[in-house]
Amino acid sequence: MAIADLFGLGNESKLAKAAGHGDAATVSALLKQGVSPNATKLGYPALFNAAWGNSLAIVEMLIEAGANVNQRAWFGTTPLLVATGKGHARIVHVLIAANAFLNKRDKWGGTALFLAAERGSLEMTSLLIAANANLNKSDHYGRSPTLIAAQHGHADVVDALVNAHADYDKPNHHGESPLMVAALANHIDTVVLLLNAGADVNQCNRHGESILLQAAGKGHVVIVDLLLRVGAAIDTRSLNGSSALLVAIAEGHVDVVHLLVDAGADVNQCDQNGMSPLLLATYHGQLEVALALINASADPHKTNNAGHTPLMRAADLGHLSIVQLLVAANADTNLESLTGDTALIFAAFRGQFEMAQHLVAAQANINHCNKAGVSAVSLAAAGGHVNIVHLLIAANADINKCDCRGETPIFKAARNGHAQVVELLLLAGAQIHQPDE
Repeated sequence: MAIADLFGLGNESKLAKAAGHGDAATVSALLKQGVSPNATKLGYPALFNAAWGNSLAIVEMLIEAGANVNQRAWFGTTPLLVATGKGHARIVHVLIAANAFLNKRDKWGGTALFLAAERGSLEMTSLLIAANANLNKSDHYGRSPTLIAAQHGHADVVDALVNAHADYDKPNHHGESPLMVAALANHIDTVVLLLNAGADVNQCNRHGESILLQAAGKGHVVIVDLLLRVGAAIDTRSLNGSSALLVAIAEGHVDVVHLLVDAGADVNQCDQNGMSPLLLATYHGQLEVALALINASADPHKTNNAGHTPLMRAADLGHLSIVQLLVAANADTNLESLTGDTALIFAAFRGQFEMAQHLVAAQANINHCNKAGVSAVSLAAAGGHVNIVHLLIAANADINKCDCRGETPIFKAARNGHAQVVELLLLAGAQIHQPDE
């Protein structure tokens, strides 16, 4: 190489540049002058440039002149890799015929077959398969040609790879299989193809999430149905204890919830926080889901790790229709959380009048105190919730009961400046002085 070529000015540089611009006449002339067919310009070989520019005639000219078909550009990419990546099938064919190395990788670890599969080029994929390219060589992220084709929904390419006996269950570094990524992306045709090929329907990623769980979380109803029909394990839990049913509820995919419940999903299976499907549906205010779960024998008394029942959460969050549903399903209105709070106490604290009204009518214990000695009327008074205080007084609540700090409801109301509540309590006979005074 002449010194001028180091700066992109010599004949070799001219040849490499001409190859990239599709200037066959200049390339031919320079080759006849004895310029090397392996000429480069600033790290880019002539053959690489011709392959990049889809200049078939120049590619053939350079190969005939003895160009190294595996000569890499400065960042490691070969002519075959660049031709495949650009989708130049005719050049790929010529390079394969010239014995180009089929399994070289680019800087991301992708082979020519990987790039062909990623592009969705059945023609190039078939050429490389016929030439015995490695079907399972993965990139630096662990993605095989089959996986990348499945991820992009290139069903015909996946079919070609499967028929050539590629490993259709090989996972990437995240533990995701071709079937999993296809399901996650809602590529139905690809999912059907892989299922028919015998792909592992119960494979989990490194978080323990099954294919069914992920499809349910995305709301892919058709794919969830397909997976269930081929026997996917319905109650597999992830590392954090989530199930397909729980994630479908969390994401609000009601149709998927119905599918899973009808297929026999465990309606009482909890995650690591003790969150049951019914409790989760209650948290999100999903009446239709809550009804479906109760009809499927969900336990209305199942608590999370804090001891909260669905009724408590519904009362706390103001989901009246769900409170009514749970009461109708014979949910115990007097169960206590770990802090001793009941559904009525939650409703009183939040000022949820209709909730409190319904719970009182359902025989909730109006004088129950939590572990701090605080009753529903005490909380309602402290919060200035006049209508709830009136409701509880009418139900004969003990308005003089002190909490663990010796504070009565009227004391709390006065301290917080709730004059209407103070007046209401006085009219009901509340003691003005604390009992210990």
